[in-house]
Amino acid sequence: MSVPPFEVHLDLSDRPALVVGGGPAAADTVTQLAERGAAVTVVAPTASAEIASAARHEAVRLVLRDYQRGEVASYRLALCHADDLAVAAQVFRDAEAAGVWLCCPDDPALCSFRVHAEHGP
Repeated sequence: MSVPPFEVHLDLSDRPALVVGGGPAAADTVTQLAERGAAVTVVAPTASAEIASAARHEAVRLVLRDYQRGEVASYRLALCHADDLAVAAQVFRDAEAAGVWLCCPDDPALCSFRVHAEHGP
């Protein structure tokens, strides 16, 4: 049986949001969160030029290192774009334990919420 979606609009203004991963998909997420006023932290061993630029000019904090177990608990919401499935699974377990909403767009099984991607013209 399929459960119908329940649409929610979140006020992200000044709310701490974590993005795990530093590639192109993460860059899109960082941009969208920052545009909505979230206080974004990106944790990744490496980051795209777009994320590095955002960290210099917007309310984006870039931490160049691997995700540390349990750190998602400090955030209200998180999105995971980790290339390593083991990292994504750890972020999911940590988020579930801490009651933090998490979306891993590439793996619906590791999501407590889904986002509707916005695409430009």
